[in-house]
Amino acid sequence: MIEPTPDITAQLVRIKHTFQSANTFATRPDPASRVVATILMDYVAESALKTVYWTHPATAPTAREVAFPELMRAVAALTGTPPTLPLQSEMGNLHRQRNDTQHRNLVPSAEDVPRHAAYVEAFLRDLFTRFFAVDFDTLTLASLVGDPELRVQLEAAESHLVGQRYRQAVEEASIALHDAIWMAGDVTGVAQNGAHLDFLAWAPGDWHDFSPAQQEVLREIVDWSQRHTARLQEALRALALGGDWADYMRYRTIAPDVFLTGNKSVNVIHKKDEYSEQQARAVLDYALNQILRLEALGALPAPREEE
Repeated sequence: MIEPTPDITAQLVRIKHTFQSANTFATRPDPASRVVATILMDYVAESALKTVYWTHPATAPTAREVAFPELMRAVAALTGTPPTLPLQSEMGNLHRQRNDTQHRNLVPSAEDVPRHAAYVEAFLRDLFTRFFAVDFDTLTLASLVGDPELRVQLEAAESHLVGQRYRQAVEEASIALHDAIWMAGDVTGVAQNGAHLDFLAWAPGDWHDFSPAQQEVLREIVDWSQRHTARLQEALRALALGGDWADYMRYRTIAPDVFLTGNKSVNVIHKKDEYSEQQARAVLDYALNQILRLEALGALPAPREEE
């Protein structure tokens, strides 16, 4: 058994994070996405094996760079006699297909990619439990986020996703990303003031001079203007921070609109009543990846040290 130190746990989290990114590509039908998914999944399987090989007490002292087949045999030997590491042939097939994809321009089939994804997930679950006594599902990717408030929001989204509360997962992840983008406003140079246009101040005379019907129309204009101004500013910030526009637009087609009301409370307007697991995971993955990227860029404030 390997003691899951903070560094090892962080490595396992990164492996899970990369696998989930690979799984996102695996769900897309285009050939380029299938190529990316295959390369990433093989990387994930090899990284998990190397984490065992380089940290296990029996192999760490003499560990060296080895080719994939030898690596697989070395880790399998750690399970006892006879070796009982599951899915060895499936991981070997994946590794060979990755070589063909990378060096012989082979495009994996639409049937192969999701099958490999299922095998890799089962392989990771077994390795994490067998060698680290770590439950794959309890490894939280949000633990990589440095900002404590954003981390709490993303952990809540992950918990909702595991509990199949997909609407709540989408909402928490969307709010977290909205907060992060606004926190990064100083870096983008996109002004944070003026997000809520005060039409009431422009109205001639007293507000109460308007009829109830006119007041309702004005309220709808204010709400519409606030939502679209906030959405425009969010898009400008996403572009100013070097985000991928195609990924951002895919996120926007699913994610709800999030904006602040006049009293600074958060308002969430969903585009649909129900979300699938795939949609909720896509929103959470995008939010996590963008927040981690913003932190890597130094666009988010560093966590305050406790006095």
